Amino acid sequence: MPTKLSPEQWESLAQKRRIGVSIPDLAKEYNLSPLYLKKRLQLCGIHIEVPESTKPRYAYPPRFPSDCLILCDSHIPYHDAKFINQVFALAQSWGIKNLLLAGDVVDIAALSVFAHRPEATLKKELSDLESFFRVVDEMFDKVLMLLGNHERRFLHFLKEELRAEHILKLVGEKKAVISEYSYAFVENWLVGHPRNVSVIPGRVPVFLSRKYPKYNVASGHGHLAGMAYCEDGVRLAVDIGCSCDEKRLDWIAEHLQTRGAMAQGALILRKIDSTIYPWWLHPKTDWEALARCYG
Repeated sequence: MPTKLSPEQWESLAQKRRIGVSIPDLAKEYNLSPLYLKKRLQLCGIHIEVPESTKPRYAYPPRFPSDCLILCDSHIPYHDAKFINQVFALAQSWGIKNLLLAGDVVDIAALSVFAHRPEATLKKELSDLESFFRVVDEMFDKVLMLLGNHERRFLHFLKEELRAEHILKLVGEKKAVISEYSYAFVENWLVGHPRNVSVIPGRVPVFLSRKYPKYNVASGHGHLAGMAYCEDGVRLAVDIGCSCDEKRLDWIAEHLQTRGAMAQGALILRKIDSTIYPWWLHPKTDWEALARCYG
């Protein structure tokens, strides 16, 4: 019985062993003693290996170009059309052609586990979302929609049988791209719709900046608004604010609570040469004055 194999045969044998072929089977195939083969493999450090996971790695969040408008928490059909139109008009006057919708674009109240008004039907919400995208598609060249917790209502209700892209297919939207991620990178900015909320404006993006030390951070979800420095005193943290109308939300307007009022806001990231300038927008913005800056 031979005890020597060519280097090519040993490499082939080692590969088979790593993927789980048993020593007795290998010994029989290569005409070797099982005991000898076991010792030889141990000496060479060749062991059976756990197979690779069959699940995908979520390591590729989207990246979006600068010179973009970022809009959060519209909660269609509870959106504030006046504020959104003011923001859109400024973006158009500046030549901003990229729109990043950072979560909770549509409310999906019809599928909420919480009690809502009977008129909150899914058909009506999707119809209003379709009308929204009709305007967006005319005004912007590139549109990215991130998932918020309200869009995930739709996916969870259907037990993940459909994916995020089906939300746009239901309203016939073809220009916008929807991501399964709740965040994206805009050069040196991290923009997203985090799970966390706080009653203190700016706290969530500041905390996120600890996890992403190379990025400025802008976030939605909390319906708070404000801009502050991160703890390093260099980077910025922005609570973008919502673009919905608080007075249209029965679960806010009809209940007594200690939480502060919702705050509206939007953000434009404008790149001049190699520098990205953040323009935080809010209801007290002097729209006419700003329109003249780059108009």
